[in-house]
Parts: sequence; C-alpha cells; structure tokens
Amino acid sequence: MAVEGAAEGDSAAPEYDAAGADRVGIDRDGLQLHTRFLTHTEAQTVGAIAERTNIVAGSLGGSAELARLMDVSSSQPPRWISGEETPDPENQRILIDLDYVLARANLLWPPKVALEWLNGPNSYLDGGRPIDVVKMRGPSQVIEALDAEMSGSFS
Repeated sequence: MAVEGAAEGDSAAPEYDAAGADRVGIDRDGLQLHTRFLTHTEAQTVGAIAERTNIVAGSLGGSAELARLMDVSSSQPPRWISGEETPDPENQRILIDLDYVLARANLLWPPKVALEWLNGPNSYLDGGRPIDVVKMRGPSQVIEALDAEMSGSFS
C-alpha cells in the first residue's frame, strides 16, 4: 500500500497541502512511513530555489562547476534542482548572490569569459577572486568591481 497521495516511483515536485501536515502511511513492505507535506508557500520556495539553482548551474556550464565553486558535493546541486533537497541558508545566499553577479558579468562578457573573471584575481578586489569575495562578504564589492570593469577603470 502506497503513502497517501504518492504514486509508486513518483519523483515529481514536492507535494504540499494547505496545512503542511505530517502524514503517516504504510509502504508496500509494511513499513510505516512518515511524510511531511509542504505548505503551498514552502513548495513555492523549493521551486524558486530549484529554478535559481538550475539557472546558475546553466550559466556556469553545469552543476559540477556550481558544486566546485560553492565547495559542496557534486551530488547536491542536482538534488537542489530536482527539489529533493534545499540548500542550507548560507548556500541559498551564495546562490542568489552568484545569480546576481553572473547576470551582471554576462552583460560584459560571454559566459566563458565571465566564469574566468569570477575565478581570477581582480585588482579592484586587491587581488582577491570575485567568487571568494561573493562567498565571504556578499556581492556588493564584486558588483563595484564589475561596474569598474564596465567603465574601463580596472581589469
């Protein structure tokens, strides 16, 4: 007997109900399963994180590169994209910041060049790599460095 509301082998988007209720069911081997259904708001958040992760991974050339840049297991970004897991709050911040920085960098350069810029030393950042600055301090100084690049002040 399957868990209420779940089809056998179903791996679609997370299920939810209005109350975010815990449900108990019995699987086909007779084991009791506890399933927490997401509230509508939680499901929207999971979907938004999955979408943003997919966009950032695509901008970087794949989830393996995203994992490398974020210092996480290569199996995590695909699970974030599928909605199977969500990143912890710090990695959510980094994803959002990377999305913003990459969008701005892609206004200046093709994606491959933007990725090289993100990983290379930057004189505006006192020789720091933009990816490291984003992870440690957020995007503001990196956006300033991009603005300086755009105006021709630094390279």
